[in-house]
Amino acid sequence: MNYEKTKGIVLDSVVVRESDKSLIIYTERFGKISAVAPGAIKSTAKLLYSTEPLSESELIVYVIKNYSHVKVTSAALINNFSEIRKNCERTIKAFYCLKLYAKLTPFYDTNIKKYNLLKRTLELLEYARNPSNIVLGCTLRFLRYSGYDFLRYHDDTVREKTEKNHIHHFSTFSGEELDSYQLSVMSEKKIKDGLDRYINSIAEGIY
Repeated sequence: MNYEKTKGIVLDSVVVRESDKSLIIYTERFGKISAVAPGAIKSTAKLLYSTEPLSESELIVYVIKNYSHVKVTSAALINNFSEIRKNCERTIKAFYCLKLYAKLTPFYDTNIKKYNLLKRTLELLEYARNPSNIVLGCTLRFLRYSGYDFLRYHDDTVREKTEKNHIHHFSTFSGEELDSYQLSVMSEKKIKDGLDRYINSIAEGIY
């Protein structure tokens, strides 16, 4: 058992007992972890805001028996993405990304690319003119980093060359390129509907 230091983005938080939080965190060092933050909801607790969903913090975690039990003993807030929280649409889109990571990422599977992707996505969502483009790009790149081939799986429904080009661009473009990319309402709907089916099939173990 020992203390470890890592950055982490809180994906989910649930109050347990009287003042503790049960957390799902995507960390830079360990990938997705489940942890408890004792006393985190007390009004004077330093852990209160740094363990809220949609927060990136510098964490000290206490690890017991090969990660079978993890406690967050200290957390210093790095970024609470305040500009996202001021806007309902941006908040909904940010929480979609958090849910995607919580739903499809295995525990303790470190992937620095996925950590940096989530962090950069949240940074872009604070100011992007086209937040939908940012989330679509995050989703497609997340799937690629996770070893899933959305385009190949849906080849029977994604037949149009233009639509395939859109998917390729959204999987590879920088944030600035995504924000300025023009996508028709119909093409966006087709891609999103296909992604929803694909993600559900992964979560249900069909794919």
